[in-house]
Amino acid sequence: MPSVPSAAAMASWSAALLLAALYYWLALSASVHNAATFDEIAHIAGGMSMVTYRDFRLNPENGALPQMVAGVAMAAGGVRMAEVSDPSVYTGQAWLHSDGWEIGYQTLYHAGNEPSRVLLYGRAGVALFSFGTVLLAHAAAWQVYEGDAACALLSTLLTAFCPTLLAHGALVTSDGAFTFTALLASLSVSRMLDCIAPGAADKQAGEASAWRSLAWALVAGCSVGSVIVAKHSGVIMAPIALLLLLLKLPALCSRKILSRLLLLLLAVAVAVACSFLAVWGCYGFRFSAFNHLECRQWKSNWDAGLGSQHGKLEGIPQLLVQLAKKHKLLPEALLYGMSYAFLRQATNARACFLAGEHGTAGWRFFFPYAMLVKTPSGVFLLLSLAVCMLILSSPGGDLRRFLRRMTPLLVLIFIYSLVAVNQNLNIGHRHMLPVYPPLYILCGLCGKLLRGWDSASAPRSLLLLLLLSIVAATMAVSAEVLSSFPYFIPFFNRLAGGPQLGFGHLVDSSLDWGQGLPALKTFMTEETERIRSNATSEQRPVFYVSYFGLGNPPSHGISSNSNFSVYHLHSSVSGVSRPRHIQEVNVLLFPGYFCIGASMLQPVYNSHAPGNWNAHYELVYRRQARFLIRLLTVSEHLRTQLVTGQVQVLHDMPKMLSWIDGFRLARLCSFFREMKPHAQPSYAFNVYKIDAKTLTRFLFGPAPPQTVDNDMTFLRLRLA
Repeated sequence: MPSVPSAAAMASWSAALLLAALYYWLALSASVHNAATFDEIAHIAGGMSMVTYRDFRLNPENGALPQMVAGVAMAAGGVRMAEVSDPSVYTGQAWLHSDGWEIGYQTLYHAGNEPSRVLLYGRAGVALFSFGTVLLAHAAAWQVYEGDAACALLSTLLTAFCPTLLAHGALVTSDGAFTFTALLASLSVSRMLDCIAPGAADKQAGEASAWRSLAWALVAGCSVGSVIVAKHSGVIMAPIALLLLLLKLPALCSRKILSRLLLLLLAVAVAVACSFLAVWGCYGFRFSAFNHLECRQWKSNWDAGLGSQHGKLEGIPQLLVQLAKKHKLLPEALLYGMSYAFLRQATNARACFLAGEHGTAGWRFFFPYAMLVKTPSGVFLLLSLAVCMLILSSPGGDLRRFLRRMTPLLVLIFIYSLVAVNQNLNIGHRHMLPVYPPLYILCGLCGKLLRGWDSASAPRSLLLLLLLSIVAATMAVSAEVLSSFPYFIPFFNRLAGGPQLGFGHLVDSSLDWGQGLPALKTFMTEETERIRSNATSEQRPVFYVSYFGLGNPPSHGISSNSNFSVYHLHSSVSGVSRPRHIQEVNVLLFPGYFCIGASMLQPVYNSHAPGNWNAHYELVYRRQARFLIRLLTVSEHLRTQLVTGQVQVLHDMPKMLSWIDGFRLARLCSFFREMKPHAQPSYAFNVYKIDAKTLTRFLFGPAPPQTVDNDMTFLRLRLA
């Protein structure tokens, strides 16, 4: 008969379920305060197209599984996809060109949907993966620590309060789904191997069981398949599984070698077959990516051997993709997306920023640095104590058994970190999310102090000190994370100065991913009311906004009205040809509030003047400033005609003015970075209150003090 769970086990799992529910509530509650983040636009389009038309043309470069889950949740909530059946309409053309960014934007803002409702339903669906991650971390810790409730609950608590999981686990992206499936796959593959060749260090190890091995092979195969369709980085499971197998070779060869090898081959065959079935099942067992009006451009690029619009596959990746395509081994959309992933890893031209430095090829220490400043401070103490406990432990059977049970988690940390530090996609700390649950499970070792770890050999005073340190560190983690609610995306620990100084460390999805529009609108309203209540005469404040992202500021009330004026400066518009909220370039700037997105404050995504402000930029800007001054001397009517391109005096005047606007913003930001912000709404925006004298100095005065003489970053970025 199956054993009845003990009271301690039931209490531990009940507490874990409560922590998972608390995580889910915190993550979703925080997401309500976030506008659409950059990548969510494309994921919304992909998910809705999969559910509405069973079509996989949109956003194939990201995993189909989280998009499909989000699409099901949004469709269940009554969300309607933008009309794409009529090629004569704008979205119909976007559908024929497989433009997921455009269709996602139209679905969110122009298809009769309430944007906040679309996001809430989609995020609620995707957040279920992270809800499962918390429970899976508890299950793994329970197994590693052999039913020690204190260790398991400490690991679960740290996972539930992980700021990166709270920030990105409830977004319509692939990070949360990939974290859950990668952890599940690593554990299940390891468990399958343990059933085939039980280790001698395990007290509960028995003889190899064919039926149990095959059962775990089914689980391992399905979980590996889910990793592949969750994110194309799922191919990392191949080296993880290989390393786990190599570590298991001594046990496989100890005795009954032939029978164990045959069982291993059978289990691997079953796991591979299940992986293929899981992948094909996610794509509806259909090779073609199209089910509703084929995309000719997509097909022509694909037939020409292009993995994406960024280049052409070469070498071994090209051979593998072409072989799979020729024999239809994998769905077409998956192969297309994997090609994109191969190209993205191979490219050496991706703008990135780290602690004041700009580059195009990334840094090996980017992710270690990101984890140093984005991980709660108390975690470092807990991790240090756990490592010290391992070092000081007597090298007996207990230590060997613990390390054996930690093997899949340590292998996941090692392989994933090794791959991460050797690739150049240095745009977000979120890419290290799969490493955190295993690290928190390792921190759970500190829970053994609660029941007097090595009390016979250690002084009581030392044990008491360690116990107080663990309790203090755990409380510090909880307090530090909860104090960031509801702004988890810009979380930075106290060692880094908190989120107030985050813009000096990292940008993009680590700080400002386009989510800060609601907080900016709240600030603008409150500041306007404060000005009116303090002023003797009615004043109309002016706000200049430089926004990074694909959200729609007017839909959040960030547009001129009877209370204040809003003008938009140079913005990041990657993926969409032109932001709908920018009508024309402002020739003349007035004193007011300059609201600069953190990712625009550090000019990583300034398409005209990226990188450090340098002597070359200063020379170009001086010429532009003289042109602007001359433009101000003509009549307002003629200036309007020039700015809007109605009078063709110069070639493509609007494009030229946009170029000037980019340089002007880069120069202003060089001064702004040396100033203390007037306010920081949600820490995604820095607001600077600039008077007339200061503005004139910034625009027409001496060069910014940090101008460098010889810097070629701008050239590398612009050539990219």
